[in-house]
Parts: sequence; structure tokens; C-alpha cells
Amino acid sequence: MHWKQKQFATPVAAFASTLPAPPTHVELQPIDYFYAMFGQESIRLLMDQSNLYSVQKDPNKPVRVTEMEMNRFIGVLMMTGIYSFPEQRFFWTAFLKNYICKHIVGMAIRLKYCKPPAAAKTVPINSKRKRGSPAKAKPALLVQ
Repeated sequence: MHWKQKQFATPVAAFASTLPAPPTHVELQPIDYFYAMFGQESIRLLMDQSNLYSVQKDPNKPVRVTEMEMNRFIGVLMMTGIYSFPEQRFFWTAFLKNYICKHIVGMAIRLKYCKPPAAAKTVPINSKRKRGSPAKAKPALLVQ
């Protein structure tokens, strides 16, 4: 086999049609990804089957799962796929609760879903905030 050196000529690509326009609204919620794969009717099916199972398991104490609870449960399952910990029990510890709460509040502020209270912004330079639990929770202002 003998190799010959030639000048490379790029082939011209022929497209059969034009590409569709990109979606205009790309900011999806995590539950929207679930809906894209399984559809919104699957939430209702999961809810109905969970309620049916709870009646079959203990007719005296049926669990009435709502659609919002099912959405939250799926959200928790999605979070366990995003965050990784050495053991499953770490998903229910105080560390994770505090970490995810801080993370979600930080993201909400950055995305301008809420505004932090003015007291949180008035810490002088080279000083630290008082540590410990606050005496009363300070509300954030939700942006409508």
C-alpha cells in the first residue's frame, strides 16, 4: 500500500430541508421533564393507584395522596438522581435539608423569584452575621 499526499477537498453538505426554529421558552421546571417523558396523565394514574393500594393495605386508614403530593414525591426522586451521597439515608438528614434549602433560596434570589430582606444586605464589610437560629424567621418578598 502506497500513501499519496493530496490536497483535502471538503465535501459540500446538502440539506434536504430547513431546521425547525429553537423553542422560545427553554426555562422548564423539573416536573416538565417528567411530563415530557411520561405525560401529565401519568401523575393521575400514579395518584389513583397509590390511593387504591393504601385502601387495599389498610381499609381503616387509607392514605389520600393528592396530585401536588405526587408531584413533590417525583421531585424528591429527581433530586436523588441529581445529588449523590454515599448512602441513601443521607437524603433525609438535617445536612441535606439545610444544604438544599440554602441552594434553592440562593437560586430563587438569582433568578429573581424572590428578594432577600433588607436586613440581610446591611451587614458591614469585615464583619460577620450573628450565628445561631434567628429568634423569628425573616420573610423574603416573592416577586409576582
